[in-house]
Amino acid sequence: MRSPSAVLYRKKKGKWKKILTHKNTYGMTVKAEYGKWLYYSVYPYGNEQNLYRYNLKTKKKYLVRRNVRHMLISGGKLYTNGFATDVRSVPIYISKTNGKKAKRITKKANQARMKIYGKRIYYLECTYNKSHSKSTDRLVSRDLKGKKRRVLSKKIKSPASVLYFSNKSLIYAKPVKSSIRYYKISLNSKRQKRIYPSAKKVDNWIRTFY
Repeated sequence: MRSPSAVLYRKKKGKWKKILTHKNTYGMTVKAEYGKWLYYSVYPYGNEQNLYRYNLKTKKKYLVRRNVRHMLISGGKLYTNGFATDVRSVPIYISKTNGKKAKRITKKANQARMKIYGKRIYYLECTYNKSHSKSTDRLVSRDLKGKKRRVLSKKIKSPASVLYFSNKSLIYAKPVKSSIRYYKISLNSKRQKRIYPSAKKVDNWIRTFY
């Protein structure tokens, strides 16, 4: 039985050209292009997801980090989060763009996507009470060195309430008696306001986010 492999193509001048082939993987996802480097993920076994980068000039590929769920790259730094038994206690690492000298900046982030806006990185952070029976998700930011932590909102009560998270805003739902209210937090102004989306819009957010 042949081992699985994935092939990546790029369209140039109306024609598809093969860029690279990666063996022993069941799939490949392009994450980002940064200078001469193309970052992509492969799925060799089960839920494992490893991050590689490919040099578009030398045609060589290198393993960057193992078990990477999401990545961001900005200012010559790589930001990655991974997998954990508790999806609300996932570590975030900051490293060189080759994955070396990685430093953990938090160990209790939600596995939802991280975002960079301006000179700060934003993510959802989970905290529990002493008996571990109740939890609160908060929108948190740090500078791009992983320092100067700030809490933007203490009103998000569960990860399931978050419906939309972009590099400009976060939208979440809050149950109030027999109804649900929707709020939008701007990453620019840091302010929160109530919004009134249609049922179709909410459904689209849920399908896209999860």
